[in-house]
Amino acid sequence: KTAYEIYQCDWSSDVCSSDLAEAAFAAGDRLYVRLLAQANAHSRVQMQLLEGGAALTVAVLLMLAVFVVEPTARAVDVQVQRLADQTAALQRLALVAEHTDNMVIITGADRAIEWVNAAFVRRTGYLPSEALHRHPGPLLFSDNNDPATTRRLSDALLAGEAVRAELCNRAKDGTDFWVDADFQPVRDAHGDVLGWVTVATDVTERRRLEERLSHSARTDSLTGLPNRAVVIDRVQRAIDRAAQEPGAGFAVLFMDFDRFKQVNDTLGHGAGDELLRQIGQRIEAARSEEHTSEFQSH
Repeated sequence: KTAYEIYQCDWSSDVCSSDLAEAAFAAGDRLYVRLLAQANAHSRVQMQLLEGGAALTVAVLLMLAVFVVEPTARAVDVQVQRLADQTAALQRLALVAEHTDNMVIITGADRAIEWVNAAFVRRTGYLPSEALHRHPGPLLFSDNNDPATTRRLSDALLAGEAVRAELCNRAKDGTDFWVDADFQPVRDAHGDVLGWVTVATDVTERRRLEERLSHSARTDSLTGLPNRAVVIDRVQRAIDRAAQEPGAGFAVLFMDFDRFKQVNDTLGHGAGDELLRQIGQRIEAARSEEHTSEFQSH
């Protein structure tokens, strides 16, 4: 019987009641079976979806681990090792800079001193606390520097270019000393100047030797007067000037000492040398300041 027929049946009849009960139970069983089948089917679909989602999640995680996490971890390890190597290299460079005999000065982009090594302190007499945040020029430069060299150095620094020059510096106690200074700019990734590293080698003894050699090459060792090479050079200059400037004249004075040989023969060569030295001193004292300056400037 259909559900409608069951509903329309006379419930007072025993036959009808028995049939209706059996039909109801049968309908309930069939409904239960269908519902159970649908539930099982739905559960299987849900399980398949869950299994598929779990498998997809696992696959995505594996792909992330293989293509993202592992390369990233390797890159981080490489970067950490690189930074460690760079730190070790910088520490070695700092150790070398601190213990080298050359003066090392690190300045910022504004040329103010940020760091100096022990050699700088020994040679200049300035403690780090006295040198930091000051400019090297006003602190160290001497008045004895060649203006052309100073101008070349200034132009290179303003242009952010490396430059090397021999400079006369003045220590804290007022003494002058010469350095061969190498100025190197420090740049960032964009090429902008972040600061400067200056390495200066003390060449004072070499400069003094050169000056002595130059003086010896142009001066008579006994009398201290200009030697024959200088006299010939001065005469040639005077001749050239007279040729270029009409009316310019010059005179050459030749001096001879009578009976000088007798001094050597009777009093000895030591007495003759002393006579020449005294004559040289008197000639030097008789020269005008203008002529003395002209000789010294050349």
